[in-house]
Amino acid sequence: MRPGTLRSVPPTTLLHYRILGPLGRGAMGEVYRAVDQRLGREVALKMLPRDVETDSDWQTRLLREAQAASALHHPGIVTLFDIANDNGRWFLVMELVTGEPVAALVRRGVPWRQAIAVVAGAADALAVAHHAGILHRDIKADNLMVTPGGQVKVLDFGLAKLRVAVPPAAAPPPPPSAAIDDETSLAETIRPATPAGATSSSELTHAGQLVGTPVYMAPECYDGVSDVQSDVFALGVVLYELLVGHRPFDRDTALATMAATQLDDAPAPTVAAPGRRLPAALDAVVARALAKAPRDRFPDMAALATALRAVAARRRPAWQVPTLAAVAVGALAAGAWYGVARAPRGRPPMEVTGSRRLTLEPGCEEYPHLTRDGRRVVYDGVVAGDYEVQAVGVDGSAPQRLTAQAGWDYGSAPSPDGRWLAYIHEVPDGRVLRVQPLGDGAAAPVELGAISGYPTWSRAGALIVGATDGRILRWDLGADGRRVGEHELGRLPAGGRAYHLAAVEGDGVAILWFTASEQEASNLGELGADGRLRIVEETDTDYEGGLAAAAGPHAYYVTRKGATTGNQLLWRRWGSAAAVVVPGGLSPHAGLDVARDGRRLVFSTCTERQYVAALGDGAAPTVVARGDWHDSLPAPAGPGAVVVTSTRRGDAQGWLVPLDGSAARAVTEPGAVASQLSHDLAQVVYVAASGRGGLAVAPVAGGPPRALTTDPSDAGPSFTHDDAGVVFTRTEAGVAGVFLVPTVGGAARRLAAGTQPAASPVDERVVFLDAPDADGARAIMIGDLAGGPPRPVPGVARAAWIGPRWSPDGSRVVAVRGFQEVVEVTVDGSAPPRPVWTATTDSVLAVAWLPEPTGVVAALADYDGDLWVAEGRFW
Repeated sequence: MRPGTLRSVPPTTLLHYRILGPLGRGAMGEVYRAVDQRLGREVALKMLPRDVETDSDWQTRLLREAQAASALHHPGIVTLFDIANDNGRWFLVMELVTGEPVAALVRRGVPWRQAIAVVAGAADALAVAHHAGILHRDIKADNLMVTPGGQVKVLDFGLAKLRVAVPPAAAPPPPPSAAIDDETSLAETIRPATPAGATSSSELTHAGQLVGTPVYMAPECYDGVSDVQSDVFALGVVLYELLVGHRPFDRDTALATMAATQLDDAPAPTVAAPGRRLPAALDAVVARALAKAPRDRFPDMAALATALRAVAARRRPAWQVPTLAAVAVGALAAGAWYGVARAPRGRPPMEVTGSRRLTLEPGCEEYPHLTRDGRRVVYDGVVAGDYEVQAVGVDGSAPQRLTAQAGWDYGSAPSPDGRWLAYIHEVPDGRVLRVQPLGDGAAAPVELGAISGYPTWSRAGALIVGATDGRILRWDLGADGRRVGEHELGRLPAGGRAYHLAAVEGDGVAILWFTASEQEASNLGELGADGRLRIVEETDTDYEGGLAAAAGPHAYYVTRKGATTGNQLLWRRWGSAAAVVVPGGLSPHAGLDVARDGRRLVFSTCTERQYVAALGDGAAPTVVARGDWHDSLPAPAGPGAVVVTSTRRGDAQGWLVPLDGSAARAVTEPGAVASQLSHDLAQVVYVAASGRGGLAVAPVAGGPPRALTTDPSDAGPSFTHDDAGVVFTRTEAGVAGVFLVPTVGGAARRLAAGTQPAASPVDERVVFLDAPDADGARAIMIGDLAGGPPRPVPGVARAAWIGPRWSPDGSRVVAVRGFQEVVEVTVDGSAPPRPVWTATTDSVLAVAWLPEPTGVVAALADYDGDLWVAEGRFW
């Protein structure tokens, strides 16, 4: 990766899970949305309420839920990932189910065919549980969810009955007249009778407790008995309320509800809801499901599902009966578990039925691509301290190394016909695109030249690349892998640099690109076959997360960055303004790909963590600032501090970080990038609005900011030695230039062509980089504030230089070469360039030179994460 109210306050983290917020609460536990910070995916955490978390009986209930969930494998049953303990607090780590609770469908009202599809789908899942010897015992509308892809999910096996003997416990019963909340599980209202001769089971109920939710419980459950037919009865209640709009035996008090359940017959649905035009055949199905005697009900869930689907088939030829996904696809939401949110029209039938880790290596495995047959994944990862392209079978077989040259090899993409492997080769002196035969690591690679970002392939087998000047090109290759033709597909806006590309079948090329400001701001766009570029999204797009064509035509996948929620994986239809969140909580951070058959998606959880460290010759970096956030773009802030661009509070913001470890503080408004302090430490200048708002100046001591410029391409500000002006980069007509603006405001004046300037701390000079050549190499230039002709620094060769910065005395410059080397050069050429520090697998993103004894500090990035494979439907 290189360039609802709860009754107790939740913790902010449990182990490596960051709590994002509540999802819901029941008597059996509290459920929170969280991010698994190791795997980069969103999950649901279920834990016991604080007032009972140390109770052994309640802990046993939680363990029983884990046992039940772990024993069941069905797309209709929520997946349990883990059961864990943090400082004595047990919790379940579960699949985060996106969609709409069935209770919300009841409130909204749905067509009877959709009601049948939902209940039949739930019956299918519960049939699997029953076959495994597990009764749910708390089936209700709030424990059923329908995903955006139309899959019914059965939640909450907290009251499941397992075939495990557990000693009973006793407790005094509450007054029998106590009122109940009809949505409360384990309502302590009525003391159930113990059948004569019954032995204790795993129910773990105290005297005075009911097992289940009263308005859904079968008559026998009030006597402490439950079986398969009891679950059938509860699902029959769900069916009734979906068809009619209310529950059949719901009364004002607990005793009245029990009496109605045991004695009253439910009105037939066609009578209770005459305006809904229900088929008469449904009356018989509902009556049998809600029969008082278990022997008179459907014998199992499979029989109930069969009867329901037979009703649907009577009214329409079988081949016309819509699938569950089809009836749900237009109505279901893309919100989270226990939440409701409307989905855009035209969503695909997506679902995640399972996921598994594919790699376990140290460091990062990233930017995966599936081979055409879907059996292997090509990716880059660390081998012997270097980044190399590798391949691994989706069955988890041992990785195979595909490249072996010194330098970083990454960003790989196999050709559709399986013949070629394209990838980026980067050394400190440059960065080029290479191709070599796929599967032949000994073959000599062919260099095709410098590109911006990463390559991709068209379905027809041509390479699609971004040129360094912003053009999007198609390269046709010959039999030897060399270019035999070039065609321009279109251009990015002035100064734009392509990052990720995806050829979308039938439409064109989806593109993630950097803006001209050279900050982290990025855009998502669609380049049509006519060469016209449509900007789809700004600012929220995560340029690292990845971009991939969908399995079918006219769609693609992209990620959206979230400061605290992790990346969201989005599905986009070409030309549409709406995006659909892919269910399953997948959170790619460094590339993704979709199999041709749409049954598999591979992604990387590799995450970058930027931090600031002091560098010394031959010594390990000394950390200056590091945490669960990004600290980047360090700049001097006097002898004892640095100012950094930090995401400590989510948005990028300028922070003053003392070197002695004392408390850091924000010195800019949120959305500030590339902050720099004046030499008198009284003012801070920065790029506003996350790199799109021009330059602003604000007092370090606090106070309102003042706009200095308004051009959205303005970037990289630096105060002059007397604090009277600010030098910066601006792009005009596609050409980047170094500009100077007075600190008090006024017109900006162009000094020279170039980018990434830094003003000298002692005189009128400015150091910057000139325009890159065809191979992406630049020269380090020295100019002056008067605008005289600049000159290259003597004795310094052109290379992939980044961000030159002055020494405190103005005699030397330190710069990054190829994200790997920190190099010191004398501006008069009196000494050859001297490497100060060389990275191995970390990247060097920026440097600054502080007063001694601190010396050179750098923003470094380390990486960690693995490849994961998700199974399901990804169209």
